[in-house]
Amino acid sequence: MTDIQHIVIAGSGILGLTTAWTLAENLSPAQNIKITVIGEYGPHCSNMNISMTSSNKYTSPWAGAHFRPFPSKSATEYSEMKLTRSTLAKFKEISQLFPESTIRFVKGIEVLESPDEYYRNVKPGWKEGIDGFKVTRNGNGGDGVMEAEYETWILNAPMYLQFIYRKLLIEYNVNFMKFRLKSLDQINDLFQENPVVIVNCTGTGLQYRGGYDPECYPIRGQTLLINPPKDCPYMDKTITYQLKDGSWSFVIPRPLNGGVILGGMKQVGDSFLGINEEDTEKLVEMQQENQD
Repeated sequence: MTDIQHIVIAGSGILGLTTAWTLAENLSPAQNIKITVIGEYGPHCSNMNISMTSSNKYTSPWAGAHFRPFPSKSATEYSEMKLTRSTLAKFKEISQLFPESTIRFVKGIEVLESPDEYYRNVKPGWKEGIDGFKVTRNGNGGDGVMEAEYETWILNAPMYLQFIYRKLLIEYNVNFMKFRLKSLDQINDLFQENPVVIVNCTGTGLQYRGGYDPECYPIRGQTLLINPPKDCPYMDKTITYQLKDGSWSFVIPRPLNGGVILGGMKQVGDSFLGINEEDTEKLVEMQQENQD
């Protein structure tokens, strides 16, 4: 990479910030390679609120966030599983070195009302590389419910984004630009350095000449962020419920007084950015049913 002067990352969500951090960590200062992150929204934008939830188009701060393993149903999923284990190991390292990152390891609990054969037989991809994994209810009872638990991570998404941003800005002198790209080739007009390496971290798959990757499509989610009562029993665990009708429900505490996320909706192809009151009522109803 000795002939590269400038790396530009398109996208300032979790993918863009993580990519910038990975590059900054692995590039030698002697190489003198400049890194710039471009994004319309993000922690570099002074017009966003402290939680960076001013715009629903910037999805990263709305994440729970947690990690839940699952059995692989294809060679592709098994390959991707290995990447999640690399992330798991890296997050454990970050949590120990930088507690301010908000990454915390807790018990993960999985409740499956109607588990398929991959779950029932604990197929490859579910437990590999997962500390503390065990099936606590095998699904052979009259109701067919299966339960498992394992060690996993949770984090406070807005604070984690701010953590990476400040690290990039102060420690690695990464540059940030607030700009809405309509094509990746616009980047060549913004900078004079040649050659410029472009890393595409746009969530919509922005193309070089404009337009978007036809393989990308929106998935709408909706969650509730609540202020938990004192001595809330869910602050040291994350629980995911897979219901018989195919819907999901989950509880994710956010470290450092970030509240508790209750979810969630997964509406494929829906790009509506507003709040759906019916979804809110459904979320409350699902959580009440799960506690009964």
